Amino acid sequence: MATDTLPRDFSDTRVFVVGVNDPRTHQLHELDYLGCEQACDGPRYVVVGPDASNEKMIRNLPDLIARYGVTLPQLQAVRDSQLKAVQ
Repeated sequence: MATDTLPRDFSDTRVFVVGVNDPRTHQLHELDYLGCEQACDGPRYVVVGPDASNEKMIRNLPDLIARYGVTLPQLQAVRDSQLKAVQ
């Protein structure tokens, strides 16, 4: 029997932490946004806005770790890099 090599919807398990202006997310987000999205044929994106507070990140961190393996330093690094770009 042949092995099925066709990619299936939502089968891409890669995770990227990105800023709100990342063109791969194809959406507009508020500056304090913290959330996740995935197109049917692409990787998952954890989107972090430049105004996302540490409190918001810490509150959502257990779920982000469990689902995506994302760490607080990763979230803060993406947020802070957007702040530096604005200044």
